Amino acid sequence: MSATDQTRRKLDLGQVFGDTFAVLKRQWALIFAISIVLIFVPGIIRSAFVIQALQASPGAPFAYMQTPLNAGVTLVSALLGTFALCSQIHIAVSDLDGRRPDWGEILGVAARKTLPMLLLTILVVVGASLGMILLVFPGLILYVMWSVSLPAGIAETSNPWRAMRRSRDLTRGNRWRIFGLLLVIGLVWIAFGMVLFGFGGAAAAMTAARGLSFDKLVLSTVISLLTSVVTAVGSAALYVQLRNLQSGAGGEAVAQVFE
Repeated sequence: MSATDQTRRKLDLGQVFGDTFAVLKRQWALIFAISIVLIFVPGIIRSAFVIQALQASPGAPFAYMQTPLNAGVTLVSALLGTFALCSQIHIAVSDLDGRRPDWGEILGVAARKTLPMLLLTILVVVGASLGMILLVFPGLILYVMWSVSLPAGIAETSNPWRAMRRSRDLTRGNRWRIFGLLLVIGLVWIAFGMVLFGFGGAAAAMTAARGLSFDKLVLSTVISLLTSVVTAVGSAALYVQLRNLQSGAGGEAVAQVFE
């Protein structure tokens, strides 16, 4: 392969950001309508449950977290959030492929993909977390390798294992760039949270009942909504560019994992 071909195969981070905001500009009504219905409204309801539980037991702020009610609310939130993520990613990938899906297609894809993509999310989180526990660097490797598993699973296959393998293949050769992209995004969100809550605000809210207020939980829900939107559209933009750059064929040696 020539040097020119190798250059073409490198990820353009500027294009990822550009595609992300271009999709948000074109599809903002669809994406935010889904986010408000499936993330914001359920998040507000869940916040109300948390506040009510903490007011009833101010001396045990974590007691609510151990109740069956919290388990049920968490499960419903996870399903709705995954449904929203599948919808958003499908909209973004379709837009970048030059199509505008209708509501029937969006909801149909999301309905078929929600359960397998929730399982996929659990596998990625558990796998990367175990890598972080054993040693930080393997966890980072796995997280970067699987960074486009969700869009691959939504656009190509419902099988979580195949989606993870597809993501591994697509990210090969660009993992340092993807790591840098994820690092920048993570630092931006941390700074954003500090500005909104203060350096100790989030910790105080989790350790004392008086630290939790409805307005803080609403603000947290808004941040979750924005995070979902940026994650969905950004991962779709990253996936589409990687898909266009690479064929996804072949294996890799451990020593070349960040080549």
